[in-house]
Amino acid sequence: MQRRPTLLEAFLPIIVMLLLLAIGYGVYGLSPEPLLILASIFAGVIALRVGVNWNEMMLGIREKLDMAMPAILVLISIGILIGSWMISGTIPMMIYYGLELIKSTVYCTYRVYCLCNHFNCNRNFLGICRYSWRRFDGDCYWTWRFIACDSWCDCFRCVFRG
Repeated sequence: MQRRPTLLEAFLPIIVMLLLLAIGYGVYGLSPEPLLILASIFAGVIALRVGVNWNEMMLGIREKLDMAMPAILVLISIGILIGSWMISGTIPMMIYYGLELIKSTVYCTYRVYCLCNHFNCNRNFLGICRYSWRRFDGDCYWTWRFIACDSWCDCFRCVFRG
């Protein structure tokens, strides 16, 4: 006859599994698979103590596997697809050309930033942007424009000029 497990009987398999993994795998470096099998044997013993027979355990396991099988098959199919792409060289090719694209994009963006930072420095003051073009000797001259910008001027003379 089945009975409801007590709180200790319900949590004891989880605690034993965590202790087995923490001590066996974490401290002694044992393989986790046998430790999980030991934890499942302990959970089976607790289930027998509660009153669940072997056929009911097997029926419960089969029902849970039936519910999980579509997701397992999708994961297996994706693993097979990725493995075939790796062997055929498709993923290494995408990684190579993707890194080449990123390197050129980052380089071009950096060059544009350097040019903009060198020739004009912006300062936002109440929605009015002062564009200051920096001469190569470091002097700045400026004009007022009524456009919004968010970047601050990095030129020392433009920031502190009245």
